[in-house]
Amino acid sequence: MPSVFASVPIAATLRTQLASCGLRTAEAIKNLSAEQLSHQLQISYEEASELLQAVQAASTPKPRSALDSLSQQLQQSNISFSSNALDSLFGGAGIPTAKVIEICGCPGTGKTQIALQLSANVICNPEGDQPCRSIYIDTEGSFMAARLRDMLPTVSDLSTQDDNSPLDNLYYYRVCNHLELLALVKSLDQQLEDHNNVRLVVIDSIAFLMRMNLEDAGLRARLLTTIGQTLLRLARAHRLTVLLLNHINSKMASDDFLPALGDSWGHIVPNRLLLYEDKGRRYARLYKSSNLPDKTVPFRITSQGVRDTIPDQGHDQSLKRNYFTDDENSLPDVYEE
Repeated sequence: MPSVFASVPIAATLRTQLASCGLRTAEAIKNLSAEQLSHQLQISYEEASELLQAVQAASTPKPRSALDSLSQQLQQSNISFSSNALDSLFGGAGIPTAKVIEICGCPGTGKTQIALQLSANVICNPEGDQPCRSIYIDTEGSFMAARLRDMLPTVSDLSTQDDNSPLDNLYYYRVCNHLELLALVKSLDQQLEDHNNVRLVVIDSIAFLMRMNLEDAGLRARLLTTIGQTLLRLARAHRLTVLLLNHINSKMASDDFLPALGDSWGHIVPNRLLLYEDKGRRYARLYKSSNLPDKTVPFRITSQGVRDTIPDQGHDQSLKRNYFTDDENSLPDVYEE
């Protein structure tokens, strides 16, 4: 749903009245009755009813043909990992837009490094005359501007510009509790209206604040549902990629590993990428996707960023610990750095 009433056919004077009452979004008035709206705006009951009907009509999803959907998918530009192997997980061109993708793994497996690489690739590669932008939401304090700067020359020719200028196209937010995270996620509609051509939103990480500050399981589940549904809508409405970083849990009394935040969160996230290590080599596995097959590829992290590995060693498929409960979803050992 749009953050402003751009698609609602209402008079300019009424828009001003709405703004003066703090009703700046369609969402803000949808739950009001005609009587409540009439009282707040000092308009007639009939005018309030017509306004509510107009908002409802404008926010109702419109159907489109499968051909239109296919055409839109073919036109969208993906975000490269700077690794052909990782790009191949998503069909060869990298992460697609209008998607929510979770990357999970143990500490030291490369989650933040991949998030920084994708951010660097976005801000250093403009579309025509328009710069592309990224939003980075940091919950753990793991964001490294110097590391991001190190990745910039490898994805863009910076010889004719200030080496730091692409960094102006990344908007960084440090949030310290779940209330700040929720407020920021809810404000993203307006942020995306204010900053054109945002192609990537990163949350590093989605689990940290939920596990540290919330002991009430019911409240945590409701909060995660609100955040997840909001991010899914933003990805579709603004044709951007939402990248969520998550941790891995170890089950009690077993060696099984599971992504943090539980099954309910797992049902919200439509795409999942698992990072792990085997005998000193890094691997990424796409194990959840609505339209792509399960696939595992190697990658490496260098001083310049994420890169392909030198294909000289095989991947040992022997199973020592299980990720998830099904044997077909098992992976080798993961070693924390």
